[in-house]
Amino acid sequence: DDYIRYEDLPLQSKNGQRVDVEFVSNAYLADGQRVIQCNIRDITARKRTENALRSASLQLQRVLARCPTVVYSFTVHGLRIGELAYVSGNIGQFLGKYPPETCQFQWWLDHTHPEDAPRILAEQDALFKQGSATQDYRLRNRDESYRWIRDEQRLVCNAHGEPVEVVGSWTDITERKNLEDQLRQDHGQRIGFLTGRGSRR
Repeated sequence: DDYIRYEDLPLQSKNGQRVDVEFVSNAYLADGQRVIQCNIRDITARKRTENALRSASLQLQRVLARCPTVVYSFTVHGLRIGELAYVSGNIGQFLGKYPPETCQFQWWLDHTHPEDAPRILAEQDALFKQGSATQDYRLRNRDESYRWIRDEQRLVCNAHGEPVEVVGSWTDITERKNLEDQLRQDHGQRIGFLTGRGSRR
């Protein structure tokens, strides 16, 4: 071949240090003669940066996989939420082993409790007007039960102030909601008991 390029070509310096290099070889004709030109460039710093970024990315993935909160992002088209751009890998533990690729915006709508869907759709305007929104609603699990979700969203805009992305998080607040319901029921029963005693006097 007239062109050869290698990046994964470590060399060793005189003092025994490893040096990552890029090797490029070109063959061409000069005055009717075939000439082969070789260039070797030190890319140790670049390789070190790439490895650090790769390590940081793996660490972030491990953290998100064990995090109790699901992190996600959606694209934005005009004033409309578009396709899912990212969802953390713990979505399966959160809602019952749903593959991330299924969690598109329509999937989210289809799995939202019918009583909650109209309200949270109507409140989407607040996200585009205020730049952020927080909503509590029920999302259907794979076993057909519903989990209470706190959905916190932030609108990301480009340099021109145009919305380009929605980033957000889902936090399971089912236990808290169940406790609030139980406290309301207990409070109602105590009020009823006291009211009943007062009426018998």
